Amino acid sequence: MSLGDALLWFVAVMSSMIYTFGFSWGFANVSTQSRLLAAFILKPLPALSCFKLLVPINSKPENYIASGLLFSALGDVLLDLSELMEDHSVALFLAGLGAFLCTQVFYILGHSFSHPAGTLNKAVLLIVSASLIGVLIFLAPYTLWNPEWAFISPFLALYGLVFGIMWYYALARAPHYPHPAAYNSIAVGATLFAMSDAILACGKFIPPARDSQGIVYIWWLPKFFVMLTYYPAQLYISSGYFRVLADSTEGSITPTEKEEAKEKKIQ
Repeated sequence: MSLGDALLWFVAVMSSMIYTFGFSWGFANVSTQSRLLAAFILKPLPALSCFKLLVPINSKPENYIASGLLFSALGDVLLDLSELMEDHSVALFLAGLGAFLCTQVFYILGHSFSHPAGTLNKAVLLIVSASLIGVLIFLAPYTLWNPEWAFISPFLALYGLVFGIMWYYALARAPHYPHPAAYNSIAVGATLFAMSDAILACGKFIPPARDSQGIVYIWWLPKFFVMLTYYPAQLYISSGYFRVLADSTEGSITPTEKEEAKEKKIQ
């Protein structure tokens, strides 16, 4: 690992920790100017640092993940702006959801690149499907049956479907991926991403937990727990793809590409 790469990892980790423990804990109590600076600079910095790490790698999976990281950075900004600009809160939230939908599409392309066509891991499919359906059913009283949020239910279902495909490919590629350590990192990252999105949805649509006097409980900190799982998710996924380069002197290539290279040598 070069000094430049190490510096980028340092920036990604430190900025994620500063935002998580310095801003997400009490975001609403921070001054508007500080919140804007955090939204536009600090919050997307980990994703942008990981993007810079993966862009130089000349491989399709890494390029797809890098593209997804760019949309993640955009989504990070939009979701914070949805909290700051109340008059446009819903529109900005939907825009952020759309940005992360694009992220999941690019992650699907990256994760599925080394997954052989026609294979199906039924156990992983069952786990992913049950988890997503469970979350959607749990949120139904607060979205589908709530006049205020009923219109957003189709968008949530679409996002859940696309996210489920991403999560499936991240977990199901295990037997087909030539770098076990990298796979483990990607699988952990995708699972943390699922936890982060579930917490975000609960915090967005479920009313805050309050005591008998109407005071919000101190442990009701959905934004903090979202960032506590979201940043490690992005770092694990990015490090998994980055690790491929360190695990193989041949670079980051898929089994299919290896077979093509062998055929060319034979010819």
